[in-house]
Amino acid sequence: MPSTPAEITIYNEIEARAGNIQYSNGYHTGVRRIERSRLTPFKGGDWPSFSFWPTFAPTEGDIYDGEEHTLSIVLGYFDETRDEPFADLTAKMKADVIVAMNRASTAPGVGDAESPDLGGLVSSFNIIDCEFIIGEGQKPWCGVLLEARVKYRSDHADPFAVEP
Repeated sequence: MPSTPAEITIYNEIEARAGNIQYSNGYHTGVRRIERSRLTPFKGGDWPSFSFWPTFAPTEGDIYDGEEHTLSIVLGYFDETRDEPFADLTAKMKADVIVAMNRASTAPGVGDAESPDLGGLVSSFNIIDCEFIIGEGQKPWCGVLLEARVKYRSDHADPFAVEP
């Protein structure tokens, strides 16, 4: 049986880290629902909600050293509020996602030691961009879309597995 594709291993860790976003861990917000690649809008009972999806994945190969992969992933975090300005809430949401992606699921607190390489799973995990979004209507909502670049290596013999 072939190895689990590297992307799925990375997605599992991102999902676990998104679950760290809880008031009890010292975050400003508390995620209620996490879904991979959700295309339909979340509904009121689902807020605050987190979703993520890949956007591109170029590979550079070397005959001796294996392959270097770059995986671009959009991390989306959404909520609704009437209690505080959207600008304030989205700033907290952005900070919470950045901190959570840099904490191990086994040490999820805001004050815990950083684990910026997904616990040694990848060579780097960097947030490179952020976009704030606001929706209007009877149930106004807001969110942040952060773009992460993940770099990891794989061996030619097993190009689907993440190389430590």
